[in-house]
Amino acid sequence: MGKNREEIEQFTKVAETIPEAIVMTDRDSRVVFVNRAACKLVGREPEGEHKIPLQDFLCDSSINPPINILLHENSLTAQQQSISIKKDDGNDLFVKMRTVQWGQFYLIALQDVTREVMLLRSTDLQRREKQAKNILLERYNKKLFEKQRTLKELLDNLPEALLSVNESFIIKDHNRAASNLKPKGLARKCYEYLGNNEPCEECPAKNGFEMLDDVKKIHIVNNRYITESISASHLGTGGMLLFRDTTRQIELIEQIRYHQQAITEKNNILKHLSDFTTFVQQETEIRVVVEYFWKFFLPLIQGESALLLINDIRSGNLWLANGKGISDNDIKRLSRAYLSRKMQTLHQELLAEELLPWQTASQIILRRKDCSLAGLLLLQGVFKTHEEKEIIDLFTEPLGTYIDNRLLSRKLEEKANTDPLTRLYNRGYLEQAIIEETEKRQKLNMDFSVVVADVNRLKKANDLYGHEAGDRLILTVSELLQKTARDMDIVARTGGDEFVILLPNTTEKNAKNFIERLNKEIFFNCFIDVGENEHFPVTVSFGVAGSDVHPPEMLTKEADRAMYAAKEAFYKVEERYR
Repeated sequence: MGKNREEIEQFTKVAETIPEAIVMTDRDSRVVFVNRAACKLVGREPEGEHKIPLQDFLCDSSINPPINILLHENSLTAQQQSISIKKDDGNDLFVKMRTVQWGQFYLIALQDVTREVMLLRSTDLQRREKQAKNILLERYNKKLFEKQRTLKELLDNLPEALLSVNESFIIKDHNRAASNLKPKGLARKCYEYLGNNEPCEECPAKNGFEMLDDVKKIHIVNNRYITESISASHLGTGGMLLFRDTTRQIELIEQIRYHQQAITEKNNILKHLSDFTTFVQQETEIRVVVEYFWKFFLPLIQGESALLLINDIRSGNLWLANGKGISDNDIKRLSRAYLSRKMQTLHQELLAEELLPWQTASQIILRRKDCSLAGLLLLQGVFKTHEEKEIIDLFTEPLGTYIDNRLLSRKLEEKANTDPLTRLYNRGYLEQAIIEETEKRQKLNMDFSVVVADVNRLKKANDLYGHEAGDRLILTVSELLQKTARDMDIVARTGGDEFVILLPNTTEKNAKNFIERLNKEIFFNCFIDVGENEHFPVTVSFGVAGSDVHPPEMLTKEADRAMYAAKEAFYKVEERYR
């Protein structure tokens, strides 16, 4: 059925006001009409009055795939086809064509889907370049035109909601798709279609529609993103409003931003980790390393308060207690709890939760290469996500390795401070340990005691049985003392027949109980072989002094005085040799 000139003119006027790109061709696929939106989309206009082929109008070169209008006579069903066009600037333009027969003409709606295609491609590249077969994501209705007898039927076939409004935003007309946006009840004005009771904030048309041409504004309706395109009407005053559901497009953009942010954050973590690893390989001062650790580690986990307790090579002693955002009193209290007899003797690795200064806290155990305890990292807050645990592991691992290496170096240095015969510590090491215990008492108020032990009748063993017997006597005493002492205790040989035992976290009363056990259980009826069927008794005189009774600087002198008193008591009942 043909169309008269009046119908065609009416259509072309309306088509010029629609933001949708419209092309009209004759049965030979020659262009007879193009609206402004189509020229703007393709980037060219038909030359002169000549009817040019649709192929030439869309692109001078070939289109992939070739355009093929497959419509039967009097067909009322819209056909659709996706094409890609190489533009003059060398970029690809992806277009979806919907074609419907209108009398002796074909009406073709062109839709630019380049952004959707590029977003999908970009998303696929960020997901390890998994190529997507479906590059065109369409959520629009497949039928563009269902009827063509009247202008109303043509507009009803647009997949997007289209409203015609006057200067007061009162709706003059709308297509069928606009009914999907319409809320329950009467909607007289455009903003009521979006479920609002008053004009939108920062409405582009608040000062009129005259200067508007495809101005965009985004609305959120029922958790969906609706993009509104606003243009001035060419049939009079007022405007044309086109609404598209762009939820998927915006979600894709947000996904890309999220992945980019995640990549940036991981790169930042890796850079800090690399800097920290390099730093610990060059720095030997433990306090400097820990301060550097806090500088990068706490911001990454968004932490504000933390404490690091690092074991010394000597059991029951701390090499370092360093905190951030935590009071000195809490550091002292937690250090005391960590060095407590319960923690050290029962080999517990975590502090009781009620001791921690925070409502929620995490405790991370630092281990050495031999799996022994290197220290404890206390953090305010609970870290449960994979990302948080990963960051903690990434930074505590090189810290634990650094601590292990430094402790090994200190252990090697310690070997130089041992007695050649007994392999016990020498006087120099003992004096340094006493200094450390004195500092610990001043800072943490933890008492310690000193036991002085002197082997009885060593000269007699040397004179009667030779120095080999004397050495055997010294070795027996040293082995028994070392076997009886705790891991945290220091047993040192300070002279030929004199030993000193340093007892950390021990009062004078407990130290006296210790030497009472030595006399009654360890050295009671103890002998060494000095010849065939001949034995020599192993006896030791002990003296003790504790920091809870005497000043720390006087402990060795007081214990020595008590030892000589014990020796005098021994020789009152035993024969004195020379």
